[in-house]
Amino acid sequence: MLLKDKRAYRELTGMFIIGLAAVGLVIAIYMGTAIFFGVIVDVRMEEAQALNDRLFSVIVMNGELQEDVLKNDFNILERARLDKKIIGDKKDAQNFLFFQVDILSDGESVKKFIEGNRDYREMCGLSKEGEIKCVQEKLVLSDGYVVEILTASNQRGERV
Repeated sequence: MLLKDKRAYRELTGMFIIGLAAVGLVIAIYMGTAIFFGVIVDVRMEEAQALNDRLFSVIVMNGELQEDVLKNDFNILERARLDKKIIGDKKDAQNFLFFQVDILSDGESVKKFIEGNRDYREMCGLSKEGEIKCVQEKLVLSDGYVVEILTASNQRGERV
């Protein structure tokens, strides 16, 4: 008999449930945002592999060496559509990429292209987890040439 009129009790319960749902929604949004934006993206290996693939596509066509690769005026950066500012050189503090392309014939180097931070060449052999990422590939062509490409990236990802 004491609680004969329960309208206020029902309204208070409804407000409590709505408040609890709102708090749960705020916590879910906060946690989702923290998880998504807290992830560090590391694309060094993918970047080195993409550079390696691009260089191979510029040098090799249908299993043979491109005709003009061995000419003195061949510009590998221009042909691969790579910007010198992105590749950089040792004087540039923002250089994160390196590549070395060596074209061999009968075990002798016929043509060599080297761009980027040359220290990465030595660091590839010493690379530990968390340092630069390297991709080294060798392709024996049907016309007798051997193409060796070493690419490296130290482009550290940032938080998304």
